[in-house]
Amino acid sequence: MAKKKTKTRYPSYVVATIHVESKGRITAEMAWEAYNKLKNHDFSYPELSPIGQFQMCFLNVQQCVERNGGEMVLGWQVDKNSGAAQLSKNCFAKINLEAHAVWRTPDGRLVEVTSNPEKTAYPFIVHEKVQVFTNGSIQFVDSFILARTIRHFDREAEKKLRRIIVHAGSGEVRR
Repeated sequence: MAKKKTKTRYPSYVVATIHVESKGRITAEMAWEAYNKLKNHDFSYPELSPIGQFQMCFLNVQQCVERNGGEMVLGWQVDKNSGAAQLSKNCFAKINLEAHAVWRTPDGRLVEVTSNPEKTAYPFIVHEKVQVFTNGSIQFVDSFILARTIRHFDREAEKKLRRIIVHAGSGEVRR
């Protein structure tokens, strides 16, 4: 029996969500660039050395740089199977990009120093435009209606979120 060929279906919209009290920013241009980097498989797998606290990546990396040299590398953690947009049917429907930092050692290796419950290093997209202390993420959905209805889990936190919706075909911002 021949296997049915399925066409890769890319998302129609890129939704960037940022906490308004965050010190960093996510722009439509950044969301568009992150989408293209993901689409082009422009990511790496940092070595895992979880010596820092969970959800404190920027501070963890700062401490590593101060103690050991090297530098902070900013970008996106690729969280697969996040279910952030589980109603979508596109190839990125279960992928969520989280603003993140990893440590580049003095000898040039990328190292994930932040611990996580899965005890694994997630794929990482280097994106210099991500700012330190950015509390934001990017999700991928099929329809404008779904893009407008994406909700954060915490109702109180939801009131403090700013959402940018970018059409994936053109990069234009939709409101």
